[in-house]
Amino acid sequence: MITKIKRIIRHSAIISKHKEIRNPKPAVKMMFDLAHWTFLNHGRIKNFFLLGLDQKGTKVSDFLNYKSFKPYYKEFYPTNYLCLLEDKQVFEKFINNFPEHAPKNIGYVTQQYFYLPDCVPQPIENILKYPMKCIVKNTLGFGGKDIFILTIDSGNLYINDKKSTIAEFINRLPERSVLQEILEQHEDVKRLHPSSINTSRIVTVNTGSGVNVVSTFLRIGNGGNVVDNIAKGNIYVPIDRKTGKLGKLGQSNNEPLVFYSHPQTNIVFDGYQLPYFQEALELCKKLHYQLPYFFILGWDIAFTPNGPVVIESNNIHQVVDEQEFEGALKKQFDVYIKEFMKNKQRERNPAYA
Repeated sequence: MITKIKRIIRHSAIISKHKEIRNPKPAVKMMFDLAHWTFLNHGRIKNFFLLGLDQKGTKVSDFLNYKSFKPYYKEFYPTNYLCLLEDKQVFEKFINNFPEHAPKNIGYVTQQYFYLPDCVPQPIENILKYPMKCIVKNTLGFGGKDIFILTIDSGNLYINDKKSTIAEFINRLPERSVLQEILEQHEDVKRLHPSSINTSRIVTVNTGSGVNVVSTFLRIGNGGNVVDNIAKGNIYVPIDRKTGKLGKLGQSNNEPLVFYSHPQTNIVFDGYQLPYFQEALELCKKLHYQLPYFFILGWDIAFTPNGPVVIESNNIHQVVDEQEFEGALKKQFDVYIKEFMKNKQRERNPAYA
């Protein structure tokens, strides 16, 4: 309990420094709302302050959270189709219908076998015969877990650019992993943090009547990380949907929580222009039309010298981080959800009006 109180005080102090307008709620009201957010809605202390719920005029009930989504989750992500999002090998089959926007997969591996695209199994040790540099991803992984860079050069094996052994490689593998070619990033994105593929998260909603973009931000690696996932302590920065430029303030799950520039490259975020961003928005909308059974999708988009590439699409349990940039979305989503549910009912029963 003491640790939690210290975290509340520390997070409040850190985030308050970066708010241009300060109009905090009375202490008793703030603590009541914080208890509501953390205990009833399962929200994080950090998000409470980043969402501005400590400020007058804000209500916990205006914001979406895990509890808001839970009743609809099975409708948003029907079990019959969920493997399209949760299994990277299956998603590969879908995105390969759009080859100009698909990453190249070299093959996949288990702890016993190595498979090239011809799907003929070879002993895992045979991988040493094939020069490559690729990203290894657990086919069922999420949040950057079990991801590392594999290099094979002249029969030598390297993990994250450090010389290793086939035994250590096998030991790091989960049940099944894909081998994905490392993309060449557009120079304007690479320079933000060169050791990671820095991707945009574009969240779209398909109501059955149309696809809407509801949130856009860029995830940037931090501290030499090879992945850019938020869960790994990296930085996320809002993107202006009209201009494709970064916003003023980046955020992280790790302290110091907020950033105006990248701590390693010193690049200022405010107004930084991303390449091919409008093309990325249109691509995500087009692809979501091809997956009409999903209400909301989070697209991870990389930017190459030739345009946007879809790394993966994700099912979403909540949109809390998004609301730190977009503001409260509950009223807007209530409209989208009603329209989605109404159109689903029409599909099941054409006579439904």
